[in-house]
Amino acid sequence: MVARRLLALATLVLLVAGLGAAPASAARADFPFYSRPYTSVLVTDYGLRQPTMQPVSFETWLAWGAPAPVPAPTEYLKYPWAPQIVARTTFPHTEPIWQVLTFDEWARAGYPTPRAAAWLPQTSYTKFPSSPEIIAEFGGVNHILTFDEWRAAGFPAFVERSASYAKLSWDAGIAETYPGNPGAETKLNGVRLTYAQWAAAGYPTPMVRDMFPGDTFCWVPAEWLVNDQGPVPKYPEGGISYEGVTYSGYVAREHWPLIGADVATAPHCP
Repeated sequence: MVARRLLALATLVLLVAGLGAAPASAARADFPFYSRPYTSVLVTDYGLRQPTMQPVSFETWLAWGAPAPVPAPTEYLKYPWAPQIVARTTFPHTEPIWQVLTFDEWARAGYPTPRAAAWLPQTSYTKFPSSPEIIAEFGGVNHILTFDEWRAAGFPAFVERSASYAKLSWDAGIAETYPGNPGAETKLNGVRLTYAQWAAAGYPTPMVRDMFPGDTFCWVPAEWLVNDQGPVPKYPEGGISYEGVTYSGYVAREHWPLIGADVATAPHCP
């Protein structure tokens, strides 16, 4: 009995392996070849009820008698927050085929209107320590999920990132930050982002502080500021220069109390 099953399995494997070059006398297929609206490539499982469909070359289709393709049910989906349209084609015994469509494929299908999707394959989910938000990423687009969106997606698991986002309460700049080097875990390290970079990340909410660990400030004598042509506050008592991962530059007087700066006690800038 076992030998017969092994022989049958070996026969099926050889059959599928030889489909690309079928004999001239090949019989007409007794299994369907499926078509999809957005492509000319047919698919089949060769009647073997494989878990996934296999693409079929034109020559293979001809070798099997060129049977009329069976249109496979296809629906079109799209996240409300991403531009990509995805086709989902279903079959009787195998897994569906998901395909992110090019413009030409969408046009070939007749410009179908997609319905809103709650979840799509190849979506990744991330959470940053700086906020409780979960960010979904699909096709290079990041989006902060609402609780309803996360629930509709089936509460997918997310990856907890070590990186984070930070912002000073008195400055608009946002930095992507990461833990410090060994022995300096309290120091905030990272890089200040442009608005475009923050937007591309999905507008993640940063943690907000008056001052971050590792940030420093010092007093700049008034005479040093006389010839400075930049946007430097010209105070008679001098200025406060700040150095941190989210901001580097002079601090307006109204913000000095937030960082605990006092020209009488602040260290002299070197």
